[in-house]
Amino acid sequence: TMSYADLAARCKRVAASIAALNCGDTVALFFPMTPEFVIVFLGAVYAKKCVLPLNLLLPAEELKAILDDSGAGCIIAPAHLAPKLQPLGMPVVSYTELLKDDALSGDAPRPAPDDLCMLLYTSGTTGKPKGVLLTHRNVASNAASAIATMGIEAKDRFLSCLPTFHSLAITGTMLAPIAAGASLTTLPK
Repeated sequence: TMSYADLAARCKRVAASIAALNCGDTVALFFPMTPEFVIVFLGAVYAKKCVLPLNLLLPAEELKAILDDSGAGCIIAPAHLAPKLQPLGMPVVSYTELLKDDALSGDAPRPAPDDLCMLLYTSGTTGKPKGVLLTHRNVASNAASAIATMGIEAKDRFLSCLPTFHSLAITGTMLAPIAAGASLTTLPK
């Protein structure tokens, strides 16, 4: 288990490492739904990066097309998945590498509501996948709507098991429960 104070400390530690990476404004994440995904996602947000969650089931050529289109500067992944990504020709940073820095200071600048938060790609069922940019305001509004619609409270428990590249996984089953102070359990498969 992890308390919210522990989660915040881990996210800020990862944020410091992400902020130190030379990988531009957008970072791609290649994770199943795990506590590490939650930490890296929020760490990237703390570091004022736009997060691009990738579909783990896509073939290399489709991943490469999305990465090229997105302008992402690096991919962050669990160490065991990093070798699969090396042929894509982009820097790959393993989660364990992000744990070496001290935490981001508490007075680090926070993202503004209209700063980019997330870049999601459509499935491409009617053509080429298209990137959809979401601001912090968009994401916070979606999470707040999920809290209100589902009546989420701190006493609730959530199972977050949807794929990490899906908006409902991020806003409805990850961010909304966290924002409401509920318990969250992840299931990678």
